[in-house]
Amino acid sequence: MPYEFLGQILAGIIIGGMLLVGPSVIVFYGWSEWHSKIHQGELPGWRRTIGGVGILFITAQTILFLTLLVTIFGHKIAVPYRFFLSGCVLGELVLLVVAAPCMFAWRGRFRWWLLASSFYLPVISFFSALAALAS
Repeated sequence: MPYEFLGQILAGIIIGGMLLVGPSVIVFYGWSEWHSKIHQGELPGWRRTIGGVGILFITAQTILFLTLLVTIFGHKIAVPYRFFLSGCVLGELVLLVVAAPCMFAWRGRFRWWLLASSFYLPVISFFSALAALAS
């Protein structure tokens, strides 16, 4: 039975892909949506500015999440491990508190995808850091 771990490896690849690809695609599409519709002047100036701040903070959440995953899966860490993991989770929550109200300034259905991504990233960061600290 040399192939008994193939299902676990495949499941790990699929789950890892969902963790990384989902929020990244949403953020990239959010920037294109912001540039094509929001930034071009469909909304008043204050809504464009607040929407830009919101997408910027969701991008920061995604970058922080990717940094967390690189730190967890990396072998050499330059900063204290527990402090960095807890700081990443706290940073995700702070960015969520700022980004979530800003996304209500957008119009359209895509803001709900951005809000879902904004709420999804801190939860996944928390459980990823919890799993890394438990092992």
